[in-house]
Amino acid sequence: MLVVALMIVICLPVSSFSVVRIRDAYLLKLTAWQLVTRIRQAKIEALESGKEIRLFFDTSGNRVLYKGKSGKTEIIGFPKSVILYTTNFPSNTLFFYAAGTPSSGGTVTIRLGAQRRYIIVTPVTGRVRFSEKPPS
Repeated sequence: MLVVALMIVICLPVSSFSVVRIRDAYLLKLTAWQLVTRIRQAKIEALESGKEIRLFFDTSGNRVLYKGKSGKTEIIGFPKSVILYTTNFPSNTLFFYAAGTPSSGGTVTIRLGAQRRYIIVTPVTGRVRFSEKPPS
């Protein structure tokens, strides 16, 4: 009986720690893919509507402001533990012009604890991808 109790005391903290790590990694990856999808959606919307679509990455507010073809601004929030860490777009703003081309290429970095994920927009083509490593 004592051996079973001792094993529980040893294994429980280790297993709960690994479950939290797995959950955090999944949440970060899910958030990154949702942001990739929204950026791709902005590109498609610009092509379809013939209008400029804007995404403003509000790092201090931990949100993205999405101004679509309707002209209304939609607020895209993040889970509490995921942080919109940095972006290197001019004035933290990405435009997609009517032709579907981005105003510039750049990277959005999101973070959860020490883990970071990178959403990379290629200049000219507007290709949007997700990476666990920073762009080189």
